[in-house]
Amino acid sequence: VFIPAVLVLVVGIGALAFYMIHRMAHPPVTQLYGSPRDFQIIMQKPMWYEEK
Repeated sequence: VFIPAVLVLVVGIGALAFYMIHRMAHPPVTQLYGSPRDFQIIMQKPMWYEEK
């Protein structure tokens, strides 16, 4: 097994996973409130919300 190639692959996947988790944990705030339509989407109930 060619070690450097495997190392680059593992580090790349690890960095990508860390980036995705970081993005989900800290969404970019400025992009959410761009337009009234975006604000409307934020204010509405989540799609998994069920009235009992």
